[in-house]
Amino acid sequence: MEKCYSMPLYLHVRRRKGIWVKDSLNFNEAKKWNYRLQHKLKMEYEKLAGLQIRGDKFGIVEIVFTLIPPDNIRRDRANFTSIHEKFFCDALVKNKALKDDNDFYIKRSIHETGPIDKGKGRVEITVRDIHEKEPIRPL
Repeated sequence: MEKCYSMPLYLHVRRRKGIWVKDSLNFNEAKKWNYRLQHKLKMEYEKLAGLQIRGDKFGIVEIVFTLIPPDNIRRDRANFTSIHEKFFCDALVKNKALKDDNDFYIKRSIHETGPIDKGKGRVEITVRDIHEKEPIRPL
């Protein structure tokens, strides 16, 4: 089974005094987040991902993260896809689509850059089931 999901490069999160702020989901910004903001962003991300994941079940998987940039500015792909990898894998577990996000269940993750889509930047995430059975855990 193979499923494709699309997640935004930015999330709008409510900060103090009811002000909404657009936060970029990339590693450079994550270094500046305090634990409260990180928690808010992760919960918002899991909510968005959960709407797409609902009802899906996977065994052992490989996951492909494709950065679709909104313009032709050069970016460090890993800065974006690393945050998406962490948040999306946690969302898979939270929504019971995957038993756990450790190496027994996620055998491979691939990060790549796709074509430019003017003004519609996103990360497309493809989850491929590579085995139907559960892995045998070593003792």
